[in-house]
Amino acid sequence: MGTAPAEARHFTTHQTWNLLGFLLKRSAFPVDIVFGEEPVPEADAWGYEPPRYLTAERVRLAADRLDRMTYDELIRGVDHAELASAEVYPQIWDSPTSLEWAGDLFTPLTEFFRAAASAGHAMVIWLD
Repeated sequence: MGTAPAEARHFTTHQTWNLLGFLLKRSAFPVDIVFGEEPVPEADAWGYEPPRYLTAERVRLAADRLDRMTYDELIRGVDHAELASAEVYPQIWDSPTSLEWAGDLFTPLTEFFRAAASAGHAMVIWLD
């Protein structure tokens, strides 16, 4: 059994990163929790690109906003054709239940941010 999200020092969104980013941007989420916001100075690529980070203040803001939303609210009104048109990765949007796929990660993601915010931590973010 793995570490609970609230106790973890690392969290992965697996292949849901692009969907979560799309949904959060669509909802005018104030923090870029998928790609990060500030470049890590002089960092080499850790995957697709160099890592970025969120300050402790931005982690706190993200945690607060995540605590006040549900995944059902996040996907409300999302059209599968909109996801396909935006080429959201991975391109699996032909099924009516495909949006449910990332829902299982939303609560652990919220718990991870809440724990980091409670500890006053900044966060390093990268895609690999």
